[in-house]
Order: sequence, then structure tokens, then C-alpha cells
Amino acid sequence: MAEVTDKVPVPQLEDYLRAQVVPRFGDLVRTAEQRAAAAQRELDDLRAAAGTMAWEVAGAAPLVRYINIADGVMAVAEQPAAAPFMTVSQSDADWARFTAGMGGLLGGDPGRPLGRARIERMRALKGAVRFVLTGLPEASTWTCTLYFGPEPRPAEPQTTITIGADVVAKIQARQLEPQVAFMQGQLKIMGDAGFAMQLGMALFM
Repeated sequence: MAEVTDKVPVPQLEDYLRAQVVPRFGDLVRTAEQRAAAAQRELDDLRAAAGTMAWEVAGAAPLVRYINIADGVMAVAEQPAAAPFMTVSQSDADWARFTAGMGGLLGGDPGRPLGRARIERMRALKGAVRFVLTGLPEASTWTCTLYFGPEPRPAEPQTTITIGADVVAKIQARQLEPQVAFMQGQLKIMGDAGFAMQLGMALFM
């Protein structure tokens, strides 16, 4: 009895090229167009960003500098171009720790740039939050307080967030979401948890 074999027919050259090769090229073009459109939206958002942040270092000789953002340019000045939407405040000891190598750890997420949309979300915040970073070399900690809005500063921030340096690194690398870190106990919140949620949406959404 003869063995029956089913042979797959070999497609014609033109049919194969039209059905397989040409669509792949089209997919590459569409993907590149989507990336270009996303990059253009990010660029437009950065160029439209406008606002002022204040950065102050307390100590024997307190110092304040302003970061003015407008027309796609960020500049450091002794005077603000507008009322600061956020003020970063830390002691001279914590400033020394920050400049000794923490700038990369807390230098901002390039995937979440400080464009117009993010500044507007931060501008809507009213209150103060203290960050306490643990797990640094020699078991040291680092503290920084952020103030939002023009209201008088409270004697103490309404919210304190304590987080390990290794957890911050994972969040920056997009390996861990802040909400998951909180639910797992890797990020601890004391005080107004609602304000912490608003801050998280402004910084990470």
C-alpha cells in the first residue's frame, strides 16, 4: 500500500512577498511613526513647561536658589520668575549626602519628565511631605521636605514617607510600582495618607 504524504504547496514568489515581506515593512513604519509621535508629544510637553522650583539648604549660612523653567530651558537663578510650585528643603548635612552620590538615585525618572502636564499636577498640590531615605552606607538616613503651594509652612509636614534606598532604585528602574511597594510594606506612610496618594499620582502617573 502506497504511503500518502501531504505536501505543503510552495507559494508563488509574488504572492509570498505580498503576503509576508511587504506587511512586515509596513508594521515597522507604523511602529516608527508611533515612536516619533510619542517623542513629539513629550517634546511639546517639555517645551510648554513653565514654572519655578525653589531649592533651599538650611544651616549656618542658609542658601536658596530658584530653578526657572520656560520655553524648553531650565535655568538656575537667585530670583524666582514666578511663585514656586514646589520648594525642596534640606539641612546642610543632608545636602552633603545628596551631592556625595545620591543625585543619580534621586535625579528624576527620565520616563516621567518634568513637563507641563506634570508641573500642573504638582501645582495643584497643597501641603508638605517629608521623605526619609534609609539603607544608606554606614546605616545613615537622608531627609528632605517638599512644600507645595503658597500657604504658610506648617510646623511639621502633614505626611512622612519612609523608604529604603534599594526600593527607590527599583521604582526608578520601573521594576516596582510605588503602590505595590506600599502594599508590601516597603514604603511606609505616616500622617495624611490621602496627600501621599495625591503626591504619588502627580509624580508617577
